[in-house]
Amino acid sequence: MKWDHIIRNGTIVGEDQLYPGDIYVKDGRIAAITRCPLEGEAEQITDASGKLVFPGFIETHAHSRDGYLSTGEKEDFASSTSAAAATGITTLLEMPNCTPPTYDAEKVRQLVAQITPKAHVDFGVWGLAAGKLNLEQLQAMADAGVIGFKFFWGYAVKADDFQL
Repeated sequence: MKWDHIIRNGTIVGEDQLYPGDIYVKDGRIAAITRCPLEGEAEQITDASGKLVFPGFIETHAHSRDGYLSTGEKEDFASSTSAAAATGITTLLEMPNCTPPTYDAEKVRQLVAQITPKAHVDFGVWGLAAGKLNLEQLQAMADAGVIGFKFFWGYAVKADDFQL
């Protein structure tokens, strides 16, 4: 067997226990976690002796501020997900105040189309809930795949002062 990567001798952090083991990666995915060595060569071998090996972390609140109207002044999805991947984050959940904000299903679909080619990690997107300004859009946004809703209290309380 030709493995992409083997992480040997680490202490694996499980859901409710720590245990010694090796991790075998094939085609970019974990193929085996075992305490017994498996046969085969690897393109890369990492000695994790004395180290904890965690599962991928999830960033639940990221502001990449990308989208089809984004100017890229602060950050974009390529840079935020690249930084995430470099620090052990394997899933990033993007907040809805991107450009434009994800306040309806069409904006959700546009954002996903815009950021998918830039993603270096798995991702999800939040939907914007703005009280009566977009209450009728919430189900369609859920159907479009948002992972949850960020309630923007200022929009909801002072709806007469805001437009989406």
